[in-house]
Amino acid sequence: MIPFAFLRSPVVRSASLTQFFALGGILIGDFYLAIFFQVVHNDSPLMSGVHLLPVTLGLVIFTLVTGGLIQATGYYLPWILAGSAIATVSYGLMSTLSPTTTFGQWFGYLCLYGIGSGVGNSGAYIAVQSLVPLKQIPTAIAIIIFAQNVGAAVWVVVANAIFNNSLRKELSQRAALIGPSPEVIIQAGARNIRAAGLTPSQLAAVLVAYGKAIDRTMYLGIAVFGSVMLVAWEMGFKNLKEVERQKELKNDSTSEEGTDASSDVKPVEQVRT
Repeated sequence: MIPFAFLRSPVVRSASLTQFFALGGILIGDFYLAIFFQVVHNDSPLMSGVHLLPVTLGLVIFTLVTGGLIQATGYYLPWILAGSAIATVSYGLMSTLSPTTTFGQWFGYLCLYGIGSGVGNSGAYIAVQSLVPLKQIPTAIAIIIFAQNVGAAVWVVVANAIFNNSLRKELSQRAALIGPSPEVIIQAGARNIRAAGLTPSQLAAVLVAYGKAIDRTMYLGIAVFGSVMLVAWEMGFKNLKEVERQKELKNDSTSEEGTDASSDVKPVEQVRT
């Protein structure tokens, strides 16, 4: 179903790989930050969503702002690279989350994460819409959307494997402090840990284990957004305003050539009778 001839285009290929990593990077944070708030802060699902508002607002606002800046400056690649760099740094900071992380710290990390995700979110689509021939744009966009959805599925599954394995390992290392086996804690679920009959010291050890497991998962976010900075370069450092101007000059020259050719045709002389 995918016309592989499109993947020979550097712009389409690079944009697809960029979104393959980018959306997965966004979802890893969303999934495991929600678990962090529900386990460590004992938030309800609703309140964990409220605590994630800095990410959501940063993503929405800076996606719109960056889209406008790309249209104003003509450059898309610097914004993609800057967004992925900011998001990579934010994942590095979020890999330090623990039960002792203060409100100011995690709030700042989430704001940075939302800003980075938003800044690099729209550049690939704008580049494809501007650099691919008009008739090929729908197919190219469909390929990019397919790539980003596959990436989201792949990286969330990888993150889940890292989280589960890390959590089991961390709980096993603290088995003497926790008491119940790691499987009992895992099967209790994130929202039911405090109802598992643990003492305060046992609960504290479980929360530390969850925090460490989430930190290990954030390392994947560093790798994923770091990969965006590697694959985005193939889109090229072009100015979309200059590309549009060249298209207009080409169209004008084509129309002038057509006019000159028609003026060279001499009218047929009237036949005298």
